[in-house]
Amino acid sequence: MQAQIIRAFLKDPIFNTNAKRMGIVARVRVGGVEWWQKGRPGRQFMAWANP
Repeated sequence: MQAQIIRAFLKDPIFNTNAKRMGIVARVRVGGVEWWQKGRPGRQFMAWANP
């Protein structure tokens, strides 16, 4: 299950390249991903459609 969640995170268009993940601290969970991004206030959350 954990590997599926990581693969879903890495395949998502927001995080699918190393360049897109730079400056991001992400917390990946079964319910979705929560992230903080350099230069943006607060945190963002996205629920998984189908991990």
